[in-house]
Amino acid sequence: MGNIAPIKMELAPTASAVTAEDRRLFPIYIQILDLDSAGKCWKETTRKLLEIDPDEDSAAARNLYESYLVRAKWMCETGIKTICSDKNASFEHWVVHILKSAINAGKILKPETQNLDKWAHKEVRRLTDQNILRADPSLSQKACEKILLKQF
Repeated sequence: MGNIAPIKMELAPTASAVTAEDRRLFPIYIQILDLDSAGKCWKETTRKLLEIDPDEDSAAARNLYESYLVRAKWMCETGIKTICSDKNASFEHWVVHILKSAINAGKILKPETQNLDKWAHKEVRRLTDQNILRADPSLSQKACEKILLKQF
């Protein structure tokens, strides 16, 4: 049947956390969801996207398709939140470091608290929630410090 490869792909990941394989397969997940929402037949999607022939082993092909569809839905409903929260956590830690450095350098008055780290995280979350700070890759350390100096 043309250049359709026989079924040899593995089932989609089933881990409870986003895997490196999920990140690699994310474009395929999006396309599977698009084709599914457009009402395309699972066999057509399997041929086009997974490049396997569902006529070779219909049950195995259907099982493979279903595993990718289920994982695609999971990624959009749950997995993507994990990816976003990971990036937000990294951003928060980066800003906390800048805030604490500014306090230690005497640029910002040290708050009256026993736990500077806890206070700094709370304040950074507050500034993020108020959209004063955003996880923007183009935000430099100097620009971030300038925003913090205006706030404190």
